[in-house]
Amino acid sequence: MRGIESPSPAVVRSWPAAAGRSVAAVALASTLASCGGGGGESAAEDDPRVVDADGDDRPGLVVDGLAGQRAEMVTSPWLANLDLFRLASETPGTGDLNLSLLRYSDGFAVSNHVDFFAPALDECVVRRDVSQNGEGDEGDDSSGPPPRISGGTVTLQSGGLPWATFEPTSDLADGPDYFTDNGLPGALPDDLTLSVAGDAFPALSGLPLREPAVPVRVLPVVGERPTGDAVYSWMPDGGSDYIEIDFIAFDALTGDFKDFPAGCSVVDDGSFALPDDVRAFLDSTPDTLEVRYNRAQRRIDLYDGVVVFTRIVVGE
Repeated sequence: MRGIESPSPAVVRSWPAAAGRSVAAVALASTLASCGGGGGESAAEDDPRVVDADGDDRPGLVVDGLAGQRAEMVTSPWLANLDLFRLASETPGTGDLNLSLLRYSDGFAVSNHVDFFAPALDECVVRRDVSQNGEGDEGDDSSGPPPRISGGTVTLQSGGLPWATFEPTSDLADGPDYFTDNGLPGALPDDLTLSVAGDAFPALSGLPLREPAVPVRVLPVVGERPTGDAVYSWMPDGGSDYIEIDFIAFDALTGDFKDFPAGCSVVDDGSFALPDDVRAFLDSTPDTLEVRYNRAQRRIDLYDGVVVFTRIVVGE
């Protein structure tokens, strides 16, 4: 299996529109329910890695730091959007980071981010049909988020020392950003934390980051062409993480990488049956195809008054 990276940066690197819900807009509807926040049991409570005492998680999305309050009633103008990706089979050498810092209005409800970033699980997308020779639609990033701003130096720290350090870019039309392509030193250390020095964006100190377990495939075996009738299975890990099944297309004549024509985000229970549209695509495209399993973690943490969304993905 060849080391092609993440399929959907345009989809992941998008944010809620600035004109989201405010607390004032939902206060009346939430008054009767707000007294009962938390207390609900969750399957995640059986996982020592995830404690959803407040019952505010979504499938595939951990929500933490709201102190028992409903997400509709908690506000923060600050969003740190962090995306980390690597291939376990090519580490070091494939560690990517993208971090964007944004400021919304003062009354911007955390529920806007929860609704926007919660993944749709056990669903697939076909990004192009067999008549297309190039890439399909990767999504529309024109929903109107606020411009990105600088937070000064950003540090990933382990063992009390900097593990990786980033400065904001200065040449992007929609504001500064932080990124590296294949530049992370390796797998994330168990004690890794994120800190932002502070600038137009406020300081953030010592947010823990956890990498999901490396996925272990069962079927189809590596090197076998994925088809509509194939069995798609892996060793489940449980917990709050989920699985991304990426189909990767290469030119049948040259072997050159083309695109990610289809993919699925699914519950991490060990197997998934493809829907008819994906099955039909796999069996009709002339391209050479490969399949890759990724395990993904999504979190929203309210930390030091800042909403931090993290998406950490580890591929085979």
